[in-house]
Amino acid sequence: MLFGLMAGYAYLVFSYTYLAGSICAAVGTSDKSKAKKQMFGSYMLRYIGLFLLCWLAFELKIINVVGILLPQLFPKITIWIHQIIKRGNGNGRT
Repeated sequence: MLFGLMAGYAYLVFSYTYLAGSICAAVGTSDKSKAKKQMFGSYMLRYIGLFLLCWLAFELKIINVVGILLPQLFPKITIWIHQIIKRGNGNGRT
């Protein structure tokens, strides 16, 4: 379960970082239709990646799928843990 939680945490941080970048890029465009398509593509890429990660967990049976999905269902806890880890490394707040 620990490896599943670690994989889910890593994927959540990666996908939120990517999602935040694409949101900033979408906001910067003046075309509303293009921004909506870019946001939809970002969300679809995130869900496809999550599906592939869960599929690999089912196939390899090394990582627990529940551990992968828990950080996705409760992201506030995961983000809070990420902030604590960053503070402990001396990287400052946030």
